[in-house]
Amino acid sequence: MRPSHFLPLALLISLLFFAACKERSGRVRIVFSADTWGELEDCGCGSQPSGGLARRANALFRLRGAGGALLLVDGGNIHSGLDTEGALRLSRETVSLMGLMRYDLAVLGPRDAGLKSGTVRQLLADAAFPWLGGSWRKGRQALGLDSAWVKEAGGLVVGVLDHVDAEYAGNRKIAGHVEDRLLERVRMLRPYCDVLVVVAAVDPRAPEPLARRLAGQVDLLLVTGGATATTEAQDVGGVLVASVGEKGGALGQLEVEVERGRQRLRRWSLLPLDGAFREDSLVADRVMRAKDVERAYESLRREQARQQKLRELGLKAVDLPGEDAGARYAGASTCLACHGDQYDAWRTSAHASAFAPLLREGRDGDFAARRAVTGWMEKGGWLSHAETPELDGVQCEACHGRGSRHVKSGGRLVDDLAPDPAAACLRCHPAPAPVEPHGLEAQK
Repeated sequence: MRPSHFLPLALLISLLFFAACKERSGRVRIVFSADTWGELEDCGCGSQPSGGLARRANALFRLRGAGGALLLVDGGNIHSGLDTEGALRLSRETVSLMGLMRYDLAVLGPRDAGLKSGTVRQLLADAAFPWLGGSWRKGRQALGLDSAWVKEAGGLVVGVLDHVDAEYAGNRKIAGHVEDRLLERVRMLRPYCDVLVVVAAVDPRAPEPLARRLAGQVDLLLVTGGATATTEAQDVGGVLVASVGEKGGALGQLEVEVERGRQRLRRWSLLPLDGAFREDSLVADRVMRAKDVERAYESLRREQARQQKLRELGLKAVDLPGEDAGARYAGASTCLACHGDQYDAWRTSAHASAFAPLLREGRDGDFAARRAVTGWMEKGGWLSHAETPELDGVQCEACHGRGSRHVKSGGRLVDDLAPDPAAACLRCHPAPAPVEPHGLEAQK
């Protein structure tokens, strides 16, 4: 098959130009992000916050300030994968902020491409940078994305290709939209590129088979889709295999130096987006406003659903606690970072699994759930397993009170927390109240 069938004309013209420049010398840094998964903010960990677009922006500002040629590439999965209007709004804000950070390229990941065609095209149209997604099809029509990207930086020619493994179970939802012509594209680009990178959505536990297929032809195989962040890249047949991890917690950096056509340096490093980087104030403000809008939408939707459920149950909202609470339920997972021992003890207790029997018996919608979940029918509390699964079970906040403001303050604010958590036990258990509830097997 002729190369022009899968490489755009503009790219072919560029390759002909680069072919005339033999024995190039130069140095370039390629910085990667990937698998943001709709997470605009940091992890929410009070003691050691990490990730978030605002911290990413500050890290990139510092990297650019160090001087030298730098390219910025996102490996895809910007979207959370949830096919909702709210998730799309947050992804569009992420794409807009990536333009502000001066991204050079983004790869369309499985979570992005798995959305409806109109949603995907809306996401693509918002970008101030090009997208790479030649592996993807929507029905019988291509998305119109390039199958390869080439750019000169620091005196070197850098090429990037995307790849999706349709056989991997994690990609099966969208496997019918994948076209695998990776080796053809690699063989086409390699003679013209000083640095060649493949961004691949493959099984993160076993990227080696693909690396062996690319041995001697590709410099870096960047693995996306939830792979563990790689501090030191694995060398498989001369191909560096690496990942930046998930939820935007780190950036990866590939440094390459070439002298007269020969590589003198090829080094991978990981840059965790931790407390070493302050949050960029402009990006932080944009993120906060976007999240506030989505929280308002979600709160309104849940409150409408709650009022309907209360009418069906013959209850009035004023008869439930928390109607005027300023804090909201944050869920037990937010407690883990600072209260790991208590969380581990709770996780294996009957309190954590109290809701499971009701779900199996199909009684998760009746009054029995009142003693088996957190914030039953309260404002911002549990509504149903389908709508609020994060509040299934008798969690930390069932006894300690709503924790959102406590978490946001890094543990400093305690005004919303219950002064005597043990007193909450009497709502479900006869006196005397237990003295060590975290690992207690709930009384029947």
